[in-house]
Amino acid sequence: MKKIYLIINPRAGHGTMEKNIGQLLSFFEKYEVAVSYNFTKSGGHAVELAQKAVLDDYNIIVAVGGDGTVNEVAGGLAGKNIPMGIIPVGSGNGLAHDLKIPTNIKKAVEIIVNGTDHNIDLWQMNDKLFLCAAGLGFDAAVAHEMALSTRRGRAEYIRLTIKEGIVAKPVDMSLQIGGKKIEKPVFLASFVNASQYGNNAYISPGAKTDDGLLDVILIKPISKFLYPVLGASLFLGIIHWFRFYERYYADSIIINNATTNLFHFDGESVEMEFPVHINLLKKKLEIRVLLR
Repeated sequence: MKKIYLIINPRAGHGTMEKNIGQLLSFFEKYEVAVSYNFTKSGGHAVELAQKAVLDDYNIIVAVGGDGTVNEVAGGLAGKNIPMGIIPVGSGNGLAHDLKIPTNIKKAVEIIVNGTDHNIDLWQMNDKLFLCAAGLGFDAAVAHEMALSTRRGRAEYIRLTIKEGIVAKPVDMSLQIGGKKIEKPVFLASFVNASQYGNNAYISPGAKTDDGLLDVILIKPISKFLYPVLGASLFLGIIHWFRFYERYYADSIIINNATTNLFHFDGESVEMEFPVHINLLKKKLEIRVLLR
């Protein structure tokens, strides 16, 4: 019998996951599987739970939460031959959306039990692992505010995006992309493995998670009057049509300096010391994605 282990962020799903654990488990009942679970208690706990589950010979280990939970579980599974499943119940669910994993829990469970596995690239920003996106500038400021907020969900993300848009200032930065040096002010710099941030906001349309290359997106400083255009272009998947958009490809990036040291990785806020090195890891991650 297949053994499945769920690592659940109790804060995800608007804080309802602990209360609704019975309903979640009921979706597995029609399958011949043995399901165990545990709730995360603090930052980093999901990594420990994933590492222990590897030693306990589970067949698939599932992150139940948002991009932060997915990131931590991946940290415990990188380079292992055990697939990670995702039940996306976070605010953005960037990687899940990119890999076409539904936010409908029942359908996500069906993929976990009957799906096939796909290897994706893993990236490291200094000592931080990321799967979906990292960056600095405007999106890092929003991630920082989201981390401080007691609310969750798309509405809160939109509120904080508008709030930060009012006070946003350009970031002066110096970086090397595959040996090419670039020095300029930016509204944001995003280092993208998947095509979107989450909620189908496409920062790098066409990006692939398995091509060995990171999409480096630089958005030039723009007038606040163009913010609605920027926002709409993200959700329409046409942001790359505009002059304020620059895209490069590389397997290594060095950020020598910037006027802020506030970054985000997979939506989690962090302060980094310069220089910041971003590199492709040799390890891969198996993710359960497609129905057979």
